[in-house]
Amino acid sequence: MWQLTSCEFWRDGGSYSATLSREGRTVSLWLQVSSWKRIEDRTYQALFSSEGPDPTRKSQLVAAGDAERAWLTVLEHEVDRSLLSEQDVTRLDGLVDELRNLVARHRSRLS
Repeated sequence: MWQLTSCEFWRDGGSYSATLSREGRTVSLWLQVSSWKRIEDRTYQALFSSEGPDPTRKSQLVAAGDAERAWLTVLEHEVDRSLLSEQDVTRLDGLVDELRNLVARHRSRLS
């Protein structure tokens, strides 16, 4: 199981980040929000990963398709939620929902 060490909703318009640790490895994810004028128009354009605890590094774009789905699976099913605060659960659920939407959009484009 992965341990969630942080999960944030950023003031840049709504990007999400999560930092996960497992077996001595730390990975940070950043789900980049698009620009928007109305909150209802907010969408997410890309998932980035970085080795280490700083999600703002965004060192590698996660490829659309299998790589995005792999991280979605981790966040949905492989994160130990037992010790998370209510706030972290809410943020993680928001990240999962938006990543699920991004994966679906990319899947429809690749079909």
